[in-house]
Amino acid sequence: MKVGLGYRGRMRGDLGPAGQEIDLTHQALTAWREGEHNIDGGHTDVTADTLIVDGATEFGGPWTKPEAAVVTPPDITADQNDYRPRFLETAIWLRLTTDASRTITGIHRSLETGLDAFRWLCIANVGNFDIVLSHNDVLSQSRNRFGCPGGVDLTIQTSECVWLWYDNSSANWRVVAGSGSASGASGSVGGVVADGDYGDITVSGVGTVFTIDADVVTFAKMQNITSDRLLGRDTAASGNTEEISVGGGIEFTGSTSIQTSALTGDVTKTAGGTALTASTALKTRQVTFVLDGDGSDIATGQKYAYTTVPYSGTITAWRIVSPDTDDIVIDVLKGTYAGFPTVATITGGSEPELVNANKDEDSVSWAVTAGDILDVDVLSCSGITRCILTLTVVLS
Repeated sequence: MKVGLGYRGRMRGDLGPAGQEIDLTHQALTAWREGEHNIDGGHTDVTADTLIVDGATEFGGPWTKPEAAVVTPPDITADQNDYRPRFLETAIWLRLTTDASRTITGIHRSLETGLDAFRWLCIANVGNFDIVLSHNDVLSQSRNRFGCPGGVDLTIQTSECVWLWYDNSSANWRVVAGSGSASGASGSVGGVVADGDYGDITVSGVGTVFTIDADVVTFAKMQNITSDRLLGRDTAASGNTEEISVGGGIEFTGSTSIQTSALTGDVTKTAGGTALTASTALKTRQVTFVLDGDGSDIATGQKYAYTTVPYSGTITAWRIVSPDTDDIVIDVLKGTYAGFPTVATITGGSEPELVNANKDEDSVSWAVTAGDILDVDVLSCSGITRCILTLTVVLS
């Protein structure tokens, strides 16, 4: 079928297999809305591509062709006011590219009544630079301006797109859906979120500022951290939270707590404990008596070599060494500072002695108290002219 149309003329065509002819006047094409004029002001021929007969009849211009709905204008090399690329009136999708970040203050809206009323238009940024839709910018005519979410400029970044709807009542383009960023806050522009507290998040700044409420971020929502770490900051100056390892005698228990580490060596302590235990070696002291006969046998009797013990504990052993080999018996005496000069034996009949020997030792258990005064008494001596008695004391 082929049908021709002239300005306010008649249209004839073979509309049926029976060869019947009908006249279609301009007045009958009410759905076309003066559509016989194309974007260039010329006349439009209605062909089988634009006249669809499927039980109902629809008339359209070139904008009904799918290829006419996608328009890729030349590269935008300057900011645009009342932007009107070629074939805008047929476009549903505008594929835009720019040579740098460019601003569009408005898109042309046809003066023909109803042509752009409640129209949908998608802008896709297929280039490498940002495209900014300027909100209600006076550089474009009022009817061509944008109404952006939150009343702020909207940035369409590379590979993003937004849908515009022409609000005939307000006479401007409204950004209603898609992806983009308003005042630098990226996200959906499917509508402005009203200011207010939404439980965990408070919205302000006409839907542009989202603030997480206090005490709503749980540990489960935080990033994972390495095992056996504390959260804090060790780096100088304020900044982000850091993972901090522990050391210096502190360790993790494996059950969400920390404790002091165990101590070993001369001082020991259990992990998590507070009591310190000194080793026997660390608590061992010695009291020494030197007996000298000046070349002769050591004289018997008390020697008045008073020695004060500054710590409490137990005498656990004695040792005698001598350059001579023979016999000597030495008693050990003890008294208090308050009772001085009175002293008395503490050996219980087990006195240190040499029997035909030049050295000997034995274990004992004689208690002493800090401040006690010790002395020795030679009970007998034969052939020993010089010897040294050492008492080993373990602090209590």
